[in-house]
Amino acid sequence: MNANLWTQLLIAIIPAIITGIGSLIISLKKCKNEIRTLETNNKHEIEKLMKQHEIDLNALKEKHRIDLETKEKEHQLKLEEIKVQNEQEILKKEKELSNSAMYSMMGDATKDLFAGIFSSPEFKEEMHKKIREGFNKNK
Repeated sequence: MNANLWTQLLIAIIPAIITGIGSLIISLKKCKNEIRTLETNNKHEIEKLMKQHEIDLNALKEKHRIDLETKEKEHQLKLEEIKVQNEQEILKKEKELSNSAMYSMMGDATKDLFAGIFSSPEFKEEMHKKIREGFNKNK
């Protein structure tokens, strides 16, 4: 009976083992195929994301470059505006100084002229004559 029991056990176990090994091999192949499929899909997805990232980086670089150029132009315009204002102020100050010097010089020249005229003996004599004539007419 032992032999018969072992034979029945072997008859039951061997097909189960063969079926189990076959199922294992098939499931391993299926898993490997699914892993390859997932790797391929993920590889394509990663490449797509990397390309999108590169495009985004290039767009940001371009935007930054344009912003930088705009700021530089604004800075140049502001510098030119300040330069023009400073030149105008310098011209204004020079004109004021020139006018001041001219008025001062004219005032000094006029003062010297009148001082020279009033201090001349001929003028003094003429003034005395006119004053005497004026008193003589009033009397």
